Amino acid sequence: MVTENKYICDMIISLIGFMGSGKSLYGRLVAEHYAMEQIDLDDFIMKNEEKTINEIFESDGEKSFRKLERRYLNELVETKNNVILSLGGGTPCQEENWSAIRKTTSIYLKRTHHFLFHILKAKKANRPLIKNLNDDKISELINTMLVSRAPFYERADHVFDAYGSKIVLANRLIRKLDVIKSKRL
Repeated sequence: MVTENKYICDMIISLIGFMGSGKSLYGRLVAEHYAMEQIDLDDFIMKNEEKTINEIFESDGEKSFRKLERRYLNELVETKNNVILSLGGGTPCQEENWSAIRKTTSIYLKRTHHFLFHILKAKKANRPLIKNLNDDKISELINTMLVSRAPFYERADHVFDAYGSKIVLANRLIRKLDVIKSKRL
């Protein structure tokens, strides 16, 4: 991976995509490269609420979680700058969140069903929407959700076909951001 730090410019970059697409991982790698802060919205919610996402879903329901998500997204967008913001998979699927997302430079990390299935199958215990599903149901859910969520994800300022090894993908994403940066200056 490229190691030279380059301050990208005064902006918030939001990474969006399906659960398991690598938003948090690549957010950290890109933030490190540019010497920017990286914030994972789900982690930010858990820290502030002192509950896991699973606990919030189980005790308060998805509707309450989405209200918290909207509140913290708006707070971050209004108070932060020079940050990579990794959004939850459902965040851009809530119409009310787009006023905040539009204030950022949004990038959709687009992944294949095959990739998502293998990642989610291995980590399903940490995902409230799939933790009790068998492999067939996970695959079916991915198909269904990708179809319904794709129109929201594709609203992003940039669609990034996320393929390749971790290092290759990180370098491709950094080159993409360098191009975005050059157009903003």
